[in-house]
Amino acid sequence: MRIRIIAVGRRMPPWVSAGVDEYVQRLPSWRLELVEVATAGAGAAAECAGLLRRVPADWHTTALDRRGRTLDSAALAARLQALIHQGQDLAILIGGADGLAQSCLARCDETWSLS
Repeated sequence: MRIRIIAVGRRMPPWVSAGVDEYVQRLPSWRLELVEVATAGAGAAAECAGLLRRVPADWHTTALDRRGRTLDSAALAARLQALIHQGQDLAILIGGADGLAQSCLARCDETWSLS
């Protein structure tokens, strides 16, 4: 399974890179990638376009948004396992300070809230 986390931002703080590196080591059979989209401050619609340009056409796309389906650790693990069984690669979209535009949320297959 490939997971591409596509996030608005530029030069993520060191703790983000350290977290990604940690999970790359913990999950060696998955290919985990962080893609930064440098459109912060351009508005949610422009950020959405930048995020969606980096999503491969045949990938399952999930938005992270506070209004999404709440998943605890067990539910998240079960959802990822289901995607693995379906043979799906996963793109996870993370918006900027204003969150994701409605056009981004509408394009995604599902929306999760992890807070």
